[in-house]
Formats: sequence, C-alpha cells, structure tokens
Amino acid sequence: MIRRLGAALFGLLLACGAAAQEGDFVVVDRGKAAYWVVARFPAASREAVQSKLKPGDPVELVDWPAFKADPARHAGAVIVKDEYPGEQLLAGIVKLLEKYPQTPFGIAWTGGLAFTRNDYRHTERIYAVFRERPEEYEQSKVSGDRRRDPIHPANHLDPLLAR
Repeated sequence: MIRRLGAALFGLLLACGAAAQEGDFVVVDRGKAAYWVVARFPAASREAVQSKLKPGDPVELVDWPAFKADPARHAGAVIVKDEYPGEQLLAGIVKLLEKYPQTPFGIAWTGGLAFTRNDYRHTERIYAVFRERPEEYEQSKVSGDRRRDPIHPANHLDPLLAR
C-alpha cells in the first residue's frame, strides 16, 4: 500500500516538516502476510493519505503517540516466529520512525527488519518456505548468522541509528 501511494503523494510528504509534530500518524499496511510496512507521516498529510485508501484496504492509520507508546499492539502481530528475541525490533522501529519520517520500514514475520527490495523479497521467500515446508525452513534458516541474514534487525538498526 505505501508503495501504491504514488509519486504525487510522496512529493507532498517530502515537502512537510520532518520533526515529529502533534497529530503525526503511522500508516500500518498489513497487506502482506510475510511483512507489514510502517511509516510515520505528518498530520498535514492525513487527508491526502486517506484519499488514497480504498474500502477494505488492510491499512490502519494510528496516531503517532499511540503507536510510539505501544508498537506491539499496532504492528507486533505480524511476528509469527521471533527469530531475534534479543534485538528489540519494535523499539528500534519507533526510533527509526522518529528519525526517518515518511520512510517505509517492513516488520518481517520473523521479527526481522526489511528495508531494501532484497529484504522484502527474502522475507516473502522464506515465509513461503516456512508455510509450505516448515522442516526445510528450519534447516535452512540463517537467522543465527547476521552476516548471511539480510533481515537481521541489527543489519539496518545499527547503521541507521548510528549505534
């Protein structure tokens, strides 16, 4: 959904201020089983974002303070099998949304973080294997090796948050 918002809306959003303001909101796109996409937008763009939504779209607009206070409630349900329990992905997502407004981030079904096209493809691929052949998934997962795992949360959180 966030990708479908289009170039015109993207331009409008970039023109808005980056600092978190009263009334900012988070778009939670639940359109994919393998990942949900979240992005924070300024209050001034709420009407424009809502106008792009169609009835039945699996998208929720959550007030920023509510999302920030409880990201698990609004976006944690996509995590089916947390492969990174010590990484505190949802706390990292809040920090990313604070620092990078209007930037989409994917929360993977594994508790991983998708940011690049490769990350999203990888997430969809491993989700399909997990659903169709769970034993094969368990044997082939690379979540223990950060260097080989494109969606390991620290691979993006560390450089993007300078930690």
